[in-house]
Amino acid sequence: MVRDLKPCGTPAAYRRHLRKGEPACAECKAAVASEKMAKLDGDRDVRKLSAVLPESERASDVGANEFDPLEDAKANLRLVKAALEDAVPREVSALSKRRQELVALIAELGGAGKEVSIADQLAERREARRRAGAST
Repeated sequence: MVRDLKPCGTPAAYRRHLRKGEPACAECKAAVASEKMAKLDGDRDVRKLSAVLPESERASDVGANEFDPLEDAKANLRLVKAALEDAVPREVSALSKRRQELVALIAELGGAGKEVSIADQLAERREARRRAGAST
């Protein structure tokens, strides 16, 4: 019984290239790289981060003249906050530093209407946990 060979662009095809002594094609290398990244991510769901951004910001092709640094910084801050909720301890320091940088950038760009204090953030997270607990 003959098995069908997996097409290029799969980890199996990458291993086939190596067995035959061939250099791996770009598609196979990309497939192996994405497989390794998925294993490194473990049980974290990267798709959660895309849910943080509104649909209009996810797949927008922004031209050079349509770029808004303030809105970009705010979107980035939302991503960092979402990443902090699921972060493992070794990631918290870098994410916290990035959050502080983004808050400073937003303030510099004119979005400093009200900086959220640590106490406000804690109260907000407690409320979110309470709502999540009440919904289950």
